Amino acid sequence: MKDYIDIDDANDFKCETCDISKITRKTHPNIDINQSSEILELLHADLCGPIQPESYGGAKYFMVLVDDFSGMYFTYFLKNKNEVFDIFSQFKTKYENLTDKRIKKLRTDNGLEFVNEQLDTYLANSGIFHENTIPYNSESNGKAERANRILLERARSLLYESELPLKFWAEAINFSTQVSNVTPRKGKERIPLETWIGKKPKLNYLKKFGCVAYFHVPKVMRHKFDVPGRCGIMLGYARDRRGYRIYDIKHRKIIEERSIKFNESLKDINEFDHKTKVNHLEISAEPAANENNYSIPFETPDDATNTVGGEIETPVVQMNNDVNQIPVRRSERLKAKQMSTNLACNVPNSYLEANNSADWQNWEFAMKNELDSLNKHKVWEIVNRPAKTKLVKSKWVYSLKQSDNGETKYKARLVAAGFNQIKK
Repeated sequence: MKDYIDIDDANDFKCETCDISKITRKTHPNIDINQSSEILELLHADLCGPIQPESYGGAKYFMVLVDDFSGMYFTYFLKNKNEVFDIFSQFKTKYENLTDKRIKKLRTDNGLEFVNEQLDTYLANSGIFHENTIPYNSESNGKAERANRILLERARSLLYESELPLKFWAEAINFSTQVSNVTPRKGKERIPLETWIGKKPKLNYLKKFGCVAYFHVPKVMRHKFDVPGRCGIMLGYARDRRGYRIYDIKHRKIIEERSIKFNESLKDINEFDHKTKVNHLEISAEPAANENNYSIPFETPDDATNTVGGEIETPVVQMNNDVNQIPVRRSERLKAKQMSTNLACNVPNSYLEANNSADWQNWEFAMKNELDSLNKHKVWEIVNRPAKTKLVKSKWVYSLKQSDNGETKYKARLVAAGFNQIKK
């Protein structure tokens, strides 16, 4: 007879009440561990949305595809969920052709955009195994879920810092995808793009989202005395070509251009400075998944031979006349001071540019005031030019200032171009 409890006997004891009362969820495997041995072998997919407001191109959702082996993100933007099938079939055709690899498995949640007869038939005929997550276990599709979260967080940060309207959220997510694909990942020796293309990419094309960009205007698109450049805002990278996506402030449209000069220390939000402010993107949770119609180009303007990472929302879109009603959030940090840099794109760099500007009368008046002030204070004295002496040239420097009541003031300063002096 035993006067103690045998541990082995206790382990063999079955208690239904204990099983029901104490059962917990089974832990999920580490999502950082690869479950594939080559690119395209396994794809993770997820949708996010609907998102309010609609994007610049009218998208309400974005879809992310994650390559399990490389960690590459591919983002697409959708106006409706029923676009998922077309996007996936086009993705399959494009990247299987470019890589000579084949998609073998697709992992998604149970959203109706992924679980339907059309997609199921297509996957079956293509020999692709469709793995669905267990209901209420979104962690089973952890790589795609995490990719959505990362892209949203980065896009929010980009819009907050650049102070661009929320209508540009798709451009921000597209840009975030590009950056994520060249960012080191935990436990990985190579960045995703390097694994995908098999070599180290050049990254000197990367620029700051939302910075001022001066782009070249082709001769056929300007008159004889038009200046050859215009000002815009850097939004991202062109698809399937070497170049950048720029918001043309003057014509209120997105263009793709290669000949650009960037000023990453400036951002120009004056174009979107309105009384109505929106401080967050509204993302509705739906029982199914999420989605969108945007995709990122992923090789670089210096290095790429094909796009990897996404499909650009609307390469060139004409902005509607209601652009002035776009609500925008202005950073709380900047409310206390008016930033003259907000008007940087409207400031001419030379007398010729000022003379050709639509604001010429204002600049002419500012120069007259400057000359009157110099004469009044007897800044100079007229003398004969010394023999064999090279004169130092002068230069006009222009700027825009804002008073406390928001009034814009045109300023012009006449300065000596001391950089022309030659030391003997």
